[in-house]
Amino acid sequence: TRYGSAHSLETAWDDGNEGWVFAGYDEGADVVVSVNGGEETTGDGQRVVVRDGPADGLRFTAAGAQGTEATLTVRQGLGGAMDAALARMEGIGGSVRRASDGMQSRIDLLGDRIESYERRLASRRAALERQFVGMESAMGRLMDQQQQLQGQLAGLMNNWQ
Repeated sequence: TRYGSAHSLETAWDDGNEGWVFAGYDEGADVVVSVNGGEETTGDGQRVVVRDGPADGLRFTAAGAQGTEATLTVRQGLGGAMDAALARMEGIGGSVRRASDGMQSRIDLLGDRIESYERRLASRRAALERQFVGMESAMGRLMDQQQQLQGQLAGLMNNWQ
């Protein structure tokens, strides 16, 4: 059976036939609902699909005589509550966001420290290499002097004998 403004039918009681007879067409009515006191939503006959607010996507069939009023209160279920809690945690200023931002700050700080240490190590290495080259050069000069002195001593020893 179809309901709503798209369908209509009127019947009347016929005493002569003692039964209902077709009397013409009378336009049906679509259900109109307000969910959680929000904007009204017009259904298709008895079927309603909520298209906004916390009940977005909710589908139901309204049953009752025309003009009947009912209150429909939609409460957030477990999934909705978890989704909202997660959004609060992940959103700007949320605990997960703050923890993530804090960890990223520490990572950035440690990265800066590592770069600073690497620059200091490179500078220290260059200084030590310069010092090593200087010592090698000094050692070479000292070995030359040693050979000269040994030669002179050998010459003096030969002259004394």
